[in-house]
Amino acid sequence: MTSTDEEHPIVARYLQKVEAALKTSDATAQERTQTIAMLREQIEEALAVNTPPDRVIAAMDPPSAYTNSAGHNEEPASALGRVGLFAGLLLAVTGLLVIPALAPHMRLALGNPLVLASALVSLTMGYADRADLYGRLSLLFGLMVSAFIAAATLFNALAR
Repeated sequence: MTSTDEEHPIVARYLQKVEAALKTSDATAQERTQTIAMLREQIEEALAVNTPPDRVIAAMDPPSAYTNSAGHNEEPASALGRVGLFAGLLLAVTGLLVIPALAPHMRLALGNPLVLASALVSLTMGYADRADLYGRLSLLFGLMVSAFIAAATLFNALAR
């Protein structure tokens, strides 16, 4: 089986589905051709030892496995954005609500630095994971807290 004319219909359908899946991925034309050639070679080897075509195809990866970057594994999602968002929220709530409620005299010593830390944590971790939704939310939260700090500082300076 060296040409498409001699391919079993099951094999031909499988390769067509893989080709269609590869076209939806970000694979180049050369990568698609190489992947199909590699699969065709694997199928030919299995058929050479008299394995039925339907069993050969059943043992192959499903065509949907070829939709991501021509078979390249994607990196796992990063958790930096989530950590930045939730750590920033925790620090901001602690600095703005908890410290002033428990010990009003400690607001300047502990509350303000915690709010500043929340902005820094959210901004840095959000920027590191800016491609993810949580990373963008973390960046947005950090920017909002930074704007709040700037407005509060300006307000305090004008009030004096």
